[in-house]
Amino acid sequence: MEKLRPYQAECLSCTRGARTEGMKKVLVVMASGLGKTMFAVHDVMDFFQMLRGRVLYLCHNNDILEQAMGEFQSELDDGYSYGLFNGTEKTLHETDFLFASFQTMVDWKDAFMSDEFVYIIVDEAHHVPAPTFRKVANYFKPQFMLSLTATPDRLDKLDLEPICGKEIFRRDLFWGMANGWLSKVDYEVLMDEIGGLESFLDKENRERVSLKELNRRIFIPLRDEKIVSIIKEKSAAKKNPQTIVYCRTIKHAERISALMKGSMTVHCKMPLPEQKANLTAFREGKLKTIVVVDKLNEGIDVPSVDVIVFLRQTVSPVVLHQQLGRGLRLAEGKKSVLVLDFIANVDRLMIIETMTEKARGYVEKSPERERNSEVEIEDRFIVNVDNPKFRERKVDILALIEQARNWHYTKDELITQLQKLAEELGKTPTGKNVDNDRMMADSSTFIHHFGSFNNALLAAGFQPNIKQLRVRRSYSRDELVAQLQKMAEELGRAPQVTDTRSDKTMASYKVFKRCFGSFNNALLAAGFQPKTRRSPRRQPFSRDELLKQLLKKAKSLGRNPKASDVHADMTMAPLNAFNNEFGTFNKALMAAGLPLNSDRRLYTKEEMLDNLVNLQKELGRPLVRKDVNAPSSKFKANSYERKFGKLSSAILAAGLEVERLDKKRTNEELLQLLRDKTKILGRFPTTLEMTDDKAMPTHTTYMDRFKIASWYEVSALIGMEPKKPIGIISDEKALGLLKTFAETLGKTPSISDIDNNKQIPSVAIYYRRFGSFTRACELAGLKPNVKCTRTKKRNTK
Repeated sequence: MEKLRPYQAECLSCTRGARTEGMKKVLVVMASGLGKTMFAVHDVMDFFQMLRGRVLYLCHNNDILEQAMGEFQSELDDGYSYGLFNGTEKTLHETDFLFASFQTMVDWKDAFMSDEFVYIIVDEAHHVPAPTFRKVANYFKPQFMLSLTATPDRLDKLDLEPICGKEIFRRDLFWGMANGWLSKVDYEVLMDEIGGLESFLDKENRERVSLKELNRRIFIPLRDEKIVSIIKEKSAAKKNPQTIVYCRTIKHAERISALMKGSMTVHCKMPLPEQKANLTAFREGKLKTIVVVDKLNEGIDVPSVDVIVFLRQTVSPVVLHQQLGRGLRLAEGKKSVLVLDFIANVDRLMIIETMTEKARGYVEKSPERERNSEVEIEDRFIVNVDNPKFRERKVDILALIEQARNWHYTKDELITQLQKLAEELGKTPTGKNVDNDRMMADSSTFIHHFGSFNNALLAAGFQPNIKQLRVRRSYSRDELVAQLQKMAEELGRAPQVTDTRSDKTMASYKVFKRCFGSFNNALLAAGFQPKTRRSPRRQPFSRDELLKQLLKKAKSLGRNPKASDVHADMTMAPLNAFNNEFGTFNKALMAAGLPLNSDRRLYTKEEMLDNLVNLQKELGRPLVRKDVNAPSSKFKANSYERKFGKLSSAILAAGLEVERLDKKRTNEELLQLLRDKTKILGRFPTTLEMTDDKAMPTHTTYMDRFKIASWYEVSALIGMEPKKPIGIISDEKALGLLKTFAETLGKTPSISDIDNNKQIPSVAIYYRRFGSFTRACELAGLKPNVKCTRTKKRNTK
């Protein structure tokens, strides 16, 4: 095994001493880049001298789990076995080391004995107080539990000791920098010209000024083009730099990435295989710039990173330290890491000032300082502000910020402000009016003092605004995560959408969705596992495993299981897994030797076709999809698609006429509809948007009418430049791209995988080139998916 560094050896001595004293669990705080995992390997081996057994490694992040498993395998001999237990892979046979995600283990913990593991490692332990993770930590009873984290301080101030044990060792990132175990940092604070501050700075008796007003006076947002230009200029001195750019939102990340040549994005709305491919390329050095949103905060080690750009202005020191830690690992040829912080609020300035003071304190106490009294703080943590006026008046500006932060409004002062604003406006103020007034406290201050903004209006003698039942304001991602964690503590479970709607002090569901992409993503960011069909149960299941699950469920229920029973049981495979393997849930029951449910039976094609004939007789006209989905219909459109491939095929098989409304429209009428749709959306519609809009022809109507193989090439017909002009590639290249994509995914791509990847041809091209997507998979040497075999071949002409 690799030899331990002096501080790692010191930490090993601490854990050994803790075990000697009879302690069952301890917490170790060690900054990113100082080698927490390597220390854990040595501590496990030290423990094995006393007692051998199975080891469980727990974490919330799959990338960290895979990385840790790789480090254990490389450091230990071949006599040990390893396995992953997460949403995509479940090692059910016994292994010496099991690397499991909290999100999966919370649903599967009962499959293990509580004392099955003699030693447990909890990585990123600051997440453990989340209710979902706490259940797992409290369930297992190991002989020893080691909790590791780089950032033990939580936003909700919850104490880790009750779950993780006593903190016995701490070495943070400033200690690591001061002692030369982490990279030197050149930290540049970037801001535009400061204007309008003299009226505050030069008065002996300064007026009261809010932080909101200081933010407006000090920070003028830069254009994205200017930001990218500055990044390029500042990092030019580094040879072939490897850069991480942290952005505020997904849209912002995509704009920045489009301006930075050769960069790629990683965010929660991307398919997981694409995220993983981009991260792998970045880790291996094939990709030099990566633009991220809520990614690379924890656990991903890329020692060669030497430029970090902050465009997301978090006011959480914890998150800032995590992101900064991504560039602090030492690497051959790396002299320092350049940090470009595009400051946008005064709180960030105060965080940087606190960081500088901490770093200075460690340098003063470092062994190097003791050996050489000439060593200064700039040798390890250089902070440079590019704005000359700020440098000149730094002390005064920081004092003004501190003064503004410490001012406390009384309720009477706030009521007076509301009454004065109402007089100026001639109406009852809204939260937006308050936030737009530079000299007033912001709406959050009113909420803090009165409970809600409407309560403040009532106290000031005004009738609350009807539409203002929930205060409209902007929230940072950290604030939203803190709200969810606080609510979870009150509820004793993960919050649901209905909980946020009933609590008027919380941000609305739409705010969470807008900020994180979905409410489930917000729950994941707060450390909770959403109880939805996006459960980590989604994994490949064999036919035998599915049958065993059905028999086990029937035994536990004492009756025949229903589809609803499977859907509600989070420990079972999802219902789609049974449908995909057996065709229908009833066929799965038959294969398991179980009787069919009395309220469901297998219908023949003839019975389904009779239903279509009866429907058309009642209506007296050709059928369309909404007729088949009406309550009076015994079978829905998707049932016909499963049996016949397409609804139109079923209608024709019943001897009926298919309604062809689009044949009555001229080419120009079709194009005008498309122009109108594009104008409403502000962009060219996707195939899904065309399908969902019942007033529009389908995308295939346009491609068939105008003889075009790719939907995106249709955009040229209405004067737009095609965004996906890869429909003109050869058949060989189309199949080659499909095969390469399958290797990246580790499976045959589904139609949704193809639709979500912009680097390969659309599914429509494979239909027109090869007759069906199934046939294209076969020609590419891939095994077709079950669902693909249901699609009828189309004419290749």
